[in-house]
Amino acid sequence: MREDLQDWRNVYAQQHIASSGTQWKFITPAAPHHGGLWEAAVRSAKKHLYRTVGRQVLRFNQLSTLLVKIEACLNSRPLVPLHDDPSGSLALTPGDFLIGRPLNSRPEPPIANIPDNRLLYSQQLQKMFEHFWNRWQREYLSTLQARRKWERRRENLQLGDVVLIRNENLPPSHWRIGRIVEVHPGTDGSVRIVTIEYNSEKRTPEGLFIKHRCQRPVQKVCRLIDPQILNQDGSAGEEC
Repeated sequence: MREDLQDWRNVYAQQHIASSGTQWKFITPAAPHHGGLWEAAVRSAKKHLYRTVGRQVLRFNQLSTLLVKIEACLNSRPLVPLHDDPSGSLALTPGDFLIGRPLNSRPEPPIANIPDNRLLYSQQLQKMFEHFWNRWQREYLSTLQARRKWERRRENLQLGDVVLIRNENLPPSHWRIGRIVEVHPGTDGSVRIVTIEYNSEKRTPEGLFIKHRCQRPVQKVCRLIDPQILNQDGSAGEEC
């Protein structure tokens, strides 16, 4: 590893990275709390991993397989909305930076309520992974849907907003993302119901996604905040 790292840090690599406009910024040693967002993601993953595995002793291949699945789960989360992607994607994910496209995983049938001592190794890993997904995705959606109704009036959802649709029946690493095409305000002007257009899993013969529409209450949607419209006082940034 030291030899590989030394080769990676050679003059040619540094010149290539510098010519592409990359700048390195390092946090202070022994200060992981300076990491901000990525350290918060690490803490969230570790917390739910501890609660999922518990006191079980896993073999190396079991633990490595579980960690790879969790890594794909974390890197599939939507970050910010996209408005002009020709491929039809509505949100940017960490997978776009890693492999150039969103991460996909094959849906697995849910594990029934069977005692752990009657499950195969693969079924035990799948059950732990489902447990992690259920806990982590609820926490992540809650951070996007932070409400402060007693402190200040919250801005209504607007036409064109990219939102995550809360759906407890989706398999791990799958997110239902849509765009608001119609709002239904009440008599007081507050929007409580929205009509969302989202891409289905099926495509047309031309390769385009088939669109579907649905109505959802605002409690079941989470807006993805665009970094370009964050308020200067940081109020919108608190919801990210």
